[in-house]
Amino acid sequence: MSSFQSRIHHFNTMNSLQRGLSKIALSPSPDSERLETNRDDIVEFRDDDVDNPRNWSLARKRYVTAITMLLLANGSIASSTTAGNTQSITQEFGISNVAAQLTTSLYLLGFCTGPFLFGPLSEFYDRQWLLYLTFFLYFCFTFLTAWPPDLGSLLMGGFPAGYFAAGPFAIVPGVLVDLWDKCESGNAMGIMICLYKTALTRPWVLLFDTISLLCCLYSCIITALQYMLFSIYPIVFQDLRGWNPAVSQLPVLGQAVSAVFGLLMVLYHTRRRKAKVNMGREVVPEDHMVLAMIGGVGLPISMLWLCWSAQYSSSAHWIVPTAGGTVLATCLMLIHVSCFSYVADTYADYAASIIASNIVARCIGSAGAPIFTSQTFEALGMGGGGSLIAGVAALLAVIPFLFYRYRHTIQLERNIKLTRLVEQRGRTKTRWSFYPFLEPSK
Repeated sequence: MSSFQSRIHHFNTMNSLQRGLSKIALSPSPDSERLETNRDDIVEFRDDDVDNPRNWSLARKRYVTAITMLLLANGSIASSTTAGNTQSITQEFGISNVAAQLTTSLYLLGFCTGPFLFGPLSEFYDRQWLLYLTFFLYFCFTFLTAWPPDLGSLLMGGFPAGYFAAGPFAIVPGVLVDLWDKCESGNAMGIMICLYKTALTRPWVLLFDTISLLCCLYSCIITALQYMLFSIYPIVFQDLRGWNPAVSQLPVLGQAVSAVFGLLMVLYHTRRRKAKVNMGREVVPEDHMVLAMIGGVGLPISMLWLCWSAQYSSSAHWIVPTAGGTVLATCLMLIHVSCFSYVADTYADYAASIIASNIVARCIGSAGAPIFTSQTFEALGMGGGGSLIAGVAALLAVIPFLFYRYRHTIQLERNIKLTRLVEQRGRTKTRWSFYPFLEPSK
């Protein structure tokens, strides 16, 4: 091998090592003075920049993604732990069922207030240290609920635990967008440069935009139904079938199967979107609504399946309502993924803020769900209560169909707003979203 080839090989090897071991730098790199700014005077990553997370090795990106997914899974499991142990809490502290359900409701109320702070902070400060801080505080307050001497101690630790558990849910979407391109992550967020005041108020403004409001309304009802399931399953298998509390929770494992089904469908949809990009075809955010359309149609059907098979538990095998709950959980997952990806792609640079609004809407709806679930089904019966919920789900199922049907009109409106933004950039040299109301008052 010639000397020149050896130097080239050494350079490629060192470049690969540097790319694989690189970390996000908060301070400018040594060659930052040689970087050129765009027309908005914003320094952007070059295609070959080792500080760019999208240039990391595939193994490292998968490792970071797996760690962040574990953070999300931990917070999700903690939110439903008390919901499935209401009877144990009732017997332990000698309280009513409604009072025991407050443990879940307070956790979710804390969960809905956290994203409005942590989402914007992650756009302005370092995501990594925010994840460290929120998870450490979440661990501390969760530890307080491990051996509570009374109900007050359990409630006192539940709210702040939910508050800090919401940190990863608001921050991780931004981490994934930093790592993966649009087709691989299903989200889109650029590097945002903004005023801190604007960052804190933006989620409240975005919440009342038409697209955001409809998606938040849909997610709110869907998440409430998801937490109602933790109270529905004991009614179906414990009260109606006479199973003991431990065995009556086993059918909930069907939701793990539903997660696998939902994941396979999401992966297939993502691969299709990536194939469209490779063929040079246009990809728009409304394409995400395909999953919500499938879930929206299947949700009321599976809800009727679950509840009416439970109504006639004496003649229906236990696998029938279990299978209905599995299909129901799959539909819930498809709707959640679709709505999250759609609003993130639509609002681009402000994905963290819009997802914070979505999380808050979901938690507000789900906070009261465990409290009124038992009363609803006691008054209407399993079949009647399930039919009521299925009817509401059927009415909301039209939302993804409308978004997909009028996707060209929505896209045209976005382009018009984007054109106005370009004209505004030429006058102000400021980088803002294509939604004019997001610009702070002067």
